[in-house]
Amino acid sequence: MAARLLLFLGCCWLLLSSPGSAWAQISPAAPNVPGLATPPLPPKTTPDTTRQRTAVQARPRTLVLETEAADQPVMRRYRYRRLLPDSLAVLREVRALVLSLQNDAYLTASADTLQWQADTVRVRLYVGEPFRWARLRNGNLGDALLTRAGYRERFFTNKPFVPADWVRLQQRILSEAENQGYPFATVRLDSLQFTDREIAGRVVLDRGPVVYFDSLQLVGATKTRKQFLMRYLQILPNQPYSQQRVDAATRLLKQLPYLRVKAAPEVRFAQSKARVYLLLEDRPANQFDAIVGVLPNPAPGPTQKRVQLTGDVTINLRNLRGAASSWACSGAR
Repeated sequence: MAARLLLFLGCCWLLLSSPGSAWAQISPAAPNVPGLATPPLPPKTTPDTTRQRTAVQARPRTLVLETEAADQPVMRRYRYRRLLPDSLAVLREVRALVLSLQNDAYLTASADTLQWQADTVRVRLYVGEPFRWARLRNGNLGDALLTRAGYRERFFTNKPFVPADWVRLQQRILSEAENQGYPFATVRLDSLQFTDREIAGRVVLDRGPVVYFDSLQLVGATKTRKQFLMRYLQILPNQPYSQQRVDAATRLLKQLPYLRVKAAPEVRFAQSKARVYLLLEDRPANQFDAIVGVLPNPAPGPTQKRVQLTGDVTINLRNLRGAASSWACSGAR
């Protein structure tokens, strides 16, 4: 056995140390097969300083306004920034200044030219003359509607034409129309006349179709009766549509302790009818409080017990049967 082991170890030593095997490991590659070689390293790149991007930093700009000598007293009433951080800020400042002039009746005010000189921007500003109301007359509106809207003829006679005043008058007229059954009304100026910077015209209301309330629809898990909510919100069928009542519905509903408002009311119009949808759900509002105690009886009679019960009970039930009625009682002993 030992002889066989020695013979096996000897054969393994001869195979590992033979010159043929060593030559096989370092022999050249076979024909038509490229030899193995280490891939060349990529060439070193040198930074191209000519293509490097330089960060552009914003430079402060100085705003210089140039106006006519007659316009300088007007411009003293306006405040604007003269030193601004960049060019975009300059444009925004000039735009805001022109809009301020136009809102103060200088409707033809404009920035005619802008000259960029190094860190200075020169703006040629035209102010012009203020426009005035010659007269604003009542077109087809009722006197009562115009009075409720805040219209007074003296406010629009020989007064500066301020666009914001005209916009407010339109909004008030439309609000009055919306509360009288005309939610699609529009207001416009008619018969306009321009004479030497004076404006004259008539205010005209296009009422559109008259709209009436159709019904009240409840959406959500609530047992509150529809008839009660219609009377409570004053949204009754066949009554003229009123946007004011729809807007007040959320505030009134939040005053009810047994209802939770999930969203603002929705109104859908169809065939001169307005249907109002309320998204509601009930919330716990009933109250039941009870306190019970035991007291010793210091001098019990022949038919009395040595202890006596005492208690205080308060019951408050709300929105019974969905009719918004309540029942309350309390007692003590």
